[in-house]
Amino acid sequence: MKVKIDDLIRFRHTLHKHPELSDHEKYTQNRILKRLEVLNTAKISPIGHTGVLVTFTGTENGPEVMIRGDIDALPIQEESDLEYKSVNDGVAHLCGHDGHTAIILGVCKLLDQSGIKKGKVHVVFQPAEENGHGAKAVIEDPQFKNVSPDVVYALHNIPGVRKSKVLCKQGSFSCAADSIIIKLKGVTAHAAEPEHGINPMGYIGKMIDEFEKLQNPDLSSNDFQLLTPVYTHVGNKSYGVSAGYGELHYTLRTRLNARMAGLKKSVLDIIEEICKDKITYEIEWTESFFANVNDEHAVNSIKTAADKSGLEYEEIELPFKWGEDFGLFTDRFSGAMFGIGAGFETSALHNPDYNFPDDIIRPSIDMFMNLIDDKNLLNEPYVLY
Repeated sequence: MKVKIDDLIRFRHTLHKHPELSDHEKYTQNRILKRLEVLNTAKISPIGHTGVLVTFTGTENGPEVMIRGDIDALPIQEESDLEYKSVNDGVAHLCGHDGHTAIILGVCKLLDQSGIKKGKVHVVFQPAEENGHGAKAVIEDPQFKNVSPDVVYALHNIPGVRKSKVLCKQGSFSCAADSIIIKLKGVTAHAAEPEHGINPMGYIGKMIDEFEKLQNPDLSSNDFQLLTPVYTHVGNKSYGVSAGYGELHYTLRTRLNARMAGLKKSVLDIIEEICKDKITYEIEWTESFFANVNDEHAVNSIKTAADKSGLEYEEIELPFKWGEDFGLFTDRFSGAMFGIGAGFETSALHNPDYNFPDDIIRPSIDMFMNLIDDKNLLNEPYVLY
């Protein structure tokens, strides 16, 4: 079994040059579908509006394995001198999803060459990871009704870690995250007579003070909870007017999904107590992510796959604080996410000059193929080349 890595790199560069935001990955979807046309043994279906599902089925009953890669980009202006720099203003692949897409395309090509002797392998090109919409859209798509994985896997590249080093842990691998928008509707008044109106500013200040009391920054504790103010706005630049409208936006993070439910209740109780019978308010929740909770057996398989792939493995102590939409899959199915080192010279995720390192495509493909081979699904054992 062989796959042309140079071809996958060119494909990655094409995606990098033409990035698309969450829920709008139509060009990306079409490019993926075009590359999959050469497959002979797979069922290929659009899924989750702008994603793609590829299923390989064996001739015998057996386990089902699902591999997931994300395909969307970010609303950030790229700052680089790359020949394949983004041509879409204000949109860029600065989290490496172009690389993740190239990796699972390579997996598809190798699975097509090998064939599956039993069970099924599903490869999901998932849209809308960055805003937390994609996993839900995939799972709720009618095309997913025949997908019943015994185990699900995904990876994320990790800058600041030696290239191709595999990182994993049992339990929480990445945090649950949820964002709240609080809209306060008061009453405007003349700035000389603010007592005749209801200004949201004081209420926002009280909320910030109370939210701060909920902080528990100890990531080693299951009681970890982080509340980060991300945006606020009150009134307008009209110096004769006491403001009548304001917004406060926060992102909440916890290690455990159950802890998130408790934190959200605490936040809502604070808002109610501060605003009750004094000012009208509305609440909107957005960009929700389940914690990625890694199954023990899946983690053990990842350790074995790293060994077979000739890659260094590290059992990390603490979860990553960022949210990841794969958490909805690990909430529904047994599975695990792992990290793969992107190198010390690679800029941090979401930095304007970040660029996925092409030389970790091949070892990432090896990892996924060895995870599939771990279930003895392939017609011939996977051998590194």
